[in-house]
Amino acid sequence: MSDEVYVPIVKIYTAARQGIPDQAEDLALIAGRLQSIVNTLDIQTAKAGDPPALRDALDVAARIHDGIRRGVMTLNHAAVALELTGDDYVQTDDQARSDFNGWNGALKDLDVTRTAVPGDIGSPEAPGAVVGGNRGSESPYYYPHYIPPSDYDPTAPDEDKAERDERADDDSDDLGLPHDPTDDY
Repeated sequence: MSDEVYVPIVKIYTAARQGIPDQAEDLALIAGRLQSIVNTLDIQTAKAGDPPALRDALDVAARIHDGIRRGVMTLNHAAVALELTGDDYVQTDDQARSDFNGWNGALKDLDVTRTAVPGDIGSPEAPGAVVGGNRGSESPYYYPHYIPPSDYDPTAPDEDKAERDERADDDSDDLGLPHDPTDDY
């Protein structure tokens, strides 16, 4: 039994230059969508007076986003490491060098741009809302830049009950029907 393991050099470079970067880009897009959702939830949570349950949900979302960010970084590092491993094989292994020299694929001379790592979303679980924008040309991903305080003071349900009941009574007077079916009863 041989101690050698043979992996075609073409597969190594294809994974390093296409497969892994594609996965990193997919994760970065997920992070961008999650950031958008967190931003909306953060604003709505602040408007609702920062209830603890929603703050906890924002904390979970921030931790998930951070994990996705680390995943993008890890995939970028893995792609670089795999490409360097491929380069080492080409320089030290006759079979790998022969396979590489005979490879006519488009990825052979491709200079891969690594996926931009999504920015930190801050601490959306803190009271107040995180309002942000893009960092300009540095990255296409969303980054927070301003945190207004939460000053929304919702009215307790028992305090505005009479007003809500009055509105409900006003709305029920005219159902918009040619004949009110409740008149028969």
